[in-house]
Amino acid sequence: RSDAFLGKLVWDTGAHRIRLTGEHLETELFTDILSGQGPAFLFGPTPSWIVDDLTALDTTQRSRVSLDWTYSGGGAVDYAHVAAYYQTGKDVQFADEDRSPVGATPRPDRERLNTFENEVFGGVAEARKVFSTGAIGHVLAFGGDVSFTRQEGLRDGTEPPAGEAFPSRAFPATDFTLGGIFLADEIALFDNRLTIFPAVRFDFYDLSPTDDPLLPSFTGSAQSGNRLSPKLGVTLKLAENTLLFANYAQGFRAPTPYQVNNFFENLAYGYTSLPNPDLGPETSESWEGGIRFSSDAVSLQMVGFKANYDDFISQQIVGGSFTPADPAQYQYVNFDAVEIKGAEAKASYRADNGLTANFAIAYADGDILSPGAAPQPLSTIDPLNLVAGIGYRHPQGRFGINLTAIHHARKELDETTGECTGDCYRPDAFTVLDATAFVAITDALKLRAGIFNLTDETYAYWQDVRGLSATSTITSAFTRPGRNASVSINFSF
Repeated sequence: RSDAFLGKLVWDTGAHRIRLTGEHLETELFTDILSGQGPAFLFGPTPSWIVDDLTALDTTQRSRVSLDWTYSGGGAVDYAHVAAYYQTGKDVQFADEDRSPVGATPRPDRERLNTFENEVFGGVAEARKVFSTGAIGHVLAFGGDVSFTRQEGLRDGTEPPAGEAFPSRAFPATDFTLGGIFLADEIALFDNRLTIFPAVRFDFYDLSPTDDPLLPSFTGSAQSGNRLSPKLGVTLKLAENTLLFANYAQGFRAPTPYQVNNFFENLAYGYTSLPNPDLGPETSESWEGGIRFSSDAVSLQMVGFKANYDDFISQQIVGGSFTPADPAQYQYVNFDAVEIKGAEAKASYRADNGLTANFAIAYADGDILSPGAAPQPLSTIDPLNLVAGIGYRHPQGRFGINLTAIHHARKELDETTGECTGDCYRPDAFTVLDATAFVAITDALKLRAGIFNLTDETYAYWQDVRGLSATSTITSAFTRPGRNASVSINFSF
C-alpha cells in the first residue's frame, strides 16, 4: 500500500518565479515468508526448532519541503536559480517468528525491529551569463550544491543472536556533509559549428560519526577530503542534423557512511559485513566520443567510452567460507586501479502516421589492475543488454500501444573470476516481452494498462544473484516476477 501527496504553490511574474513544494509519502509492505517456515537447522543435522509462522511488516515515511527562486531576465546575469530543501525519512522493518521446540528445550518466539532514520537539508545555486567576445559566443555558468545529512539506525527485538545484545547499531549515528562548486563556459565558434565546453569542479566531503555505546565491536571512523576536477567537452556540427561529440572528465566520489562504518554478523548463516576505516574516496579519468543524428522522424546515437579509476570502491568477499566457524566476510574496499570500457547505441523512429520504434544496446567490460599481478575481471559489470520496441501512438495523443522486448545476456564464465567460492551461479540469458497501452479518456483523464513478462519467463539479473555459488539452493528466491499486469488512472488539473 502506498499513499502520497504532492503540492506546489507558484508565484510567477515572467522574469521571477518562486515555488514552494511539499511532499509526503507513506508505504506499507506486508510479507508472509513461506520459505522461512519449517525446521530450522543450526550447526548440525538435527532441527533446533520448528518455525510455525514468519511474517514481516515494512513501513516507510518520507516528507520534504523545498523553496526555489528562478530568474530569467537580464542585467548582471541572464539566468539564476537558487533552491533550499529539507527532507526527513524513516524506515521501519518488523519481523515476527513463531517457533515450536523440537525437544525439551523451550524455543521462545522471536521478533526483530530495525529502524533507519535519515534527515537532510541542503541547497543548490546556479547563475549564467550570455555574452560575446568578438565573433566568439560565451555562456558562462557558476554554481554549486551542498547537503548536510544525519543518518542513524537501530536494531532491536527479542531473542537476539548468540553473543549479541539488543538494542544495538549496525553503524554509528553519522553527520555527512557533501558538496561542490563549479565554473563552466560554453564557447561557440565558427557560427556555432564548433562548441567547446571547459569546466572545473571542486568537490568536498566530511564524514563524522558519533561515539556510540550501542556499536557492537568497533569505533566509527571519521574522514574528510576534497578534489579539483577539470572537464572538457567538444561538439562539431557536420551537417544540420549530424553532430560529433567528445568529452574528457576527471571525477571524484566520496565513500558513504554505510561503506566506511557498517557492521553486521549472522554466524548461523555464515556471513558477516565488516567496516573499513581505511576506505578512501574514488577518483577517475574518463574519455567519451560519439556521433548523433536527429531529425523529425529519426534519432540515432553511437558512443564509445573508456574510464580509468584509482581507489575504485567495490563490495567484495575478503575472507571466509560461508560456515558458522568461518563466516564469509563482506567489506567495501578500494582497488588500486580499475579500467572500464564499452559502447552504447540507441535509435528511435516515429512516422507521421503514428508508428514508433526504438532500439538500444549497451556493452561494457572492466578489469581490476594491481601492481605485479595479472588483470582480473571486474565482475560487478552487467553483461550485454538490449531493448527493442515497436508501437503506435495516435497523432493527437488520444491512445497508444507499445510492445517492448528486453534481452539480457548470460555473464561469461571468465568474467566471474574471484567473485565466488568455486564457480558462480550465472543465470541464463533471457528475453522478456512487455505490452503497454494508454487511452486519453478526456484531456485531463488518462488510463494506462500493461501486461509484463508476457511469456511468463523465469529469469534473474546478474546483479541480483552476484556472489551466489553454482551449487546454491536459493537461486529461485532471486527470480523476477512471472506474468503480471497493472492498471492505473491519472487525472491532471
